[in-house]
Parts: sequence; C-alpha cells; structure tokens
Amino acid sequence: MIREVMDRQSPYAQALRRGHGADRQNEFIQSWQALIAAALERIAAGCDTGAGPAAASGRVEKVATAILAALHGGATLSWLAQDAQSLEAALDIALAPVLLHPEPEDPDDRRPD
Repeated sequence: MIREVMDRQSPYAQALRRGHGADRQNEFIQSWQALIAAALERIAAGCDTGAGPAAASGRVEKVATAILAALHGGATLSWLAQDAQSLEAALDIALAPVLLHPEPEDPDDRRPD
C-alpha cells in the first residue's frame, strides 16, 4: 500500500490532485473511509478478545478517519521529502488502536522466576 500511495501516478494520488473537482475528491475520500471502517469491523468481528480497543469502545468511525488522515497527511509529507518514512510513521501511529489488543499468552514463552 505504501508503494502505491508514494507513486504520484497511482489512482490514489491522481484522485487527490487539484482539478479533479471537489465533489469527486470528497466522494473518493468518503469511499476510502467507508472501506477502512468496514475493514475495522471485520477485524473486530474476528478477534477472540472482543475486537481490540478500536472497535470495543465503538470508535470505528473515528479510528477510520484517523487512519485516512494519517494516510493522506503522511503521503503528502512523504511526497515532499521523497521518502516513505513519514507515511510509515503516520500509519504506525494511526493503526496503534487496531493493533494494540492483547495477544493470547503462550505458556511456553513464560520466563522462569
């Protein structure tokens, strides 16, 4: 995904260029947010721990917006710097609520006291 977003000729980059009309850009952003929210819902449905912090607290739409903002803002900074590091960092932070749910503990991983 990062490679796709970093490519200025990708459909993502082209849809956000000026001159494509605000209505089209708004529609594009709304569809991305809906896709991200749907993915978060699927992740929540598949978690044994009750969906992780993002979905458990009913914040799916907010987290989807944060992920989209990180994607767009990180992409902008990365395009300017010609380095994917800003995009990667922004996505890491935005995805934290999704990824920070407890993993089941493996008894073999316990250290002896």
